[in-house]
Amino acid sequence: MALENHGMAIVRQESEEAEKLGRENQALPKLRNEVRQLRRQVEEMEQVRAENGRLLTQMAAGNKAADPAAMPADFIARSALVDVGLGTPEAAVQTIFLAMCQGNMVS
Repeated sequence: MALENHGMAIVRQESEEAEKLGRENQALPKLRNEVRQLRRQVEEMEQVRAENGRLLTQMAAGNKAADPAAMPADFIARSALVDVGLGTPEAAVQTIFLAMCQGNMVS
């Protein structure tokens, strides 16, 4: 009888350990998913840092326009503005912008 009770105690203990391991392993898929998401975020962060570094280098070199195709073909930079008179609407706009840049406003 004592041997039988001892055997039952061992079986009960093993069963409790198995249930405990089962409960602990229920969280494992969730944790694996979180690890996968964090690894993906690390990769994206590295790409963003590389892009930021590239843009900073480009700005330091004086090339502030990241994509030259994004500017219109007839774009006139501030440094290229000149007083071309008022003969055409385009010339008038350029002359007005030059005056605004230089602070030559007539009230």
